[in-house]
Amino acid sequence: MKVPGINLADVSISTGMSGDEMALVLQDSNLVLGELSNILSVADHETRLRNTEAAAIGYQVTNIQALFGVSKKLAAAEYSNVVINVLGDSITYGTYSNGTGLLTDANADVYGYVGRLRAKLARLYGKDPGGFIPANHSANVLSGTGSPVSSIGMPQTCVRVAGTAVPHALPLPSGATITIPVPRCTDIEIWYFDSNTVTNAGAIANTGTFSYNVDSAGATTTTADNANPVAYKKIAIAGLAASEHSLVLTGVSGTCYILGVFYFSAAGCVSVNKFGIGSGTSLDFTGESSQNFISAAGRQRAWGFVGVAKAPTTLTGSVTNGSNSVTGLSSTSGLSVGMIVGSATNLPLPCYITEIQSSTAITLSAAATGTSASQSLIFGGNEALTGDIYIICIGHNDWTHQNDAIATTPDVMKTRLQLLIDIFTAKGAAILLVGSPRATNTVTPETYTIEDYWTALDELAEENANVCTMQISSIWGTHAEAVTAGFVSVASGVHPLARGASHMAQAIYNVLTMCPGINA
Repeated sequence: MKVPGINLADVSISTGMSGDEMALVLQDSNLVLGELSNILSVADHETRLRNTEAAAIGYQVTNIQALFGVSKKLAAAEYSNVVINVLGDSITYGTYSNGTGLLTDANADVYGYVGRLRAKLARLYGKDPGGFIPANHSANVLSGTGSPVSSIGMPQTCVRVAGTAVPHALPLPSGATITIPVPRCTDIEIWYFDSNTVTNAGAIANTGTFSYNVDSAGATTTTADNANPVAYKKIAIAGLAASEHSLVLTGVSGTCYILGVFYFSAAGCVSVNKFGIGSGTSLDFTGESSQNFISAAGRQRAWGFVGVAKAPTTLTGSVTNGSNSVTGLSSTSGLSVGMIVGSATNLPLPCYITEIQSSTAITLSAAATGTSASQSLIFGGNEALTGDIYIICIGHNDWTHQNDAIATTPDVMKTRLQLLIDIFTAKGAAILLVGSPRATNTVTPETYTIEDYWTALDELAEENANVCTMQISSIWGTHAEAVTAGFVSVASGVHPLARGASHMAQAIYNVLTMCPGINA
């Protein structure tokens, strides 16, 4: 269908366009969509956009309608916080984004595509941006802290000194301090890990207490909860003045494990939270990476961080070796898909609910490893990471590790990502999968090409209503073309330079904001 003077299929973006030119074209396409909104039903919108999505934005996107709800929320970001969680590898972290290889956290936050996306969205909606600060961030001042524990928490890379990457939770023993400079915000959430000796906590047992003090207003000490299962917890501090803040965490007793802090503004904000780990693969997202040697207990904790929140509940049910079903529960009230399930025996890790069968039965993500008619099961117990959209940039490292002991084949990558998709969509979130750009790497033997991994991502978008995929390679072309455009260098390989990170942020920004009026 044509709108007078404009054919939507003719609206396109070329690789050679500047960012401003791209924005103008997309603005025009939004105007077209606005004209269509006066004529077509919402269903017609979706059908026509499904058929013209690639032409409308000029590069390869699959299932753009999955993001319509996110666009709607972004349009109202002036009044409520929109949360965007970005998962990925060193590209997401920001390696080489200032042209100098593995840079400090503070620089990566500015030059990397995630930080640039945060800034673009803040400028668009005129609000202070929100984000996540790992406990071990290079801008923090540490005193007496221990070495970070890799098996606790969502994959995230922190760099204390350029060239030295240290991931995950930071131990805070008695007397140690973490001083965190927090950007302008009104709300702060402190995330930490709590465990006891009777759960699958590995070497982490009976975590201690710590105090927190904002702007020297007075310290408040936490209470240890060693009676409940392994759990992620948060401390919410609201109603602060809209200004920069200084947060001091001090160990009081035992050893605590601090993941970091989220900051945002309650009156309206776009929070863009970065979780990037160097050399990360899809296995890192599920805690199964051979690179980090995360234990089964570690997988439980990794899943717990992203799962469904609930106060710990213990129920007794019947499990059968080789079966995913749990029967004979007294009630399934309060249980939900994506919720973590733990047990001392007869269940593998990670394990979570995939289906509520009835008032007395559920289906798990993994089959039981033993049989018991009265199996004690622990549900929930974790504070869950929430978000309106999860952006996952992936592909390159899975391709290069296809010959590892745990081979990250396209099917393995799809399976691991589907586990995340199930949990995120169960919480009402959308997912944007971003295919990594081309690199100069070679893989021997190359059973699977990088195109096979890009295809796997597109298949996930075709198979899941809430998943959209975009391919950076369709914009940048070959690696040589990307080098010529200044997006990458021979030295940086697959890692975007400053120009490339800016271009990548703009591309994601365009996809997220191209249809703000749909479904309004």
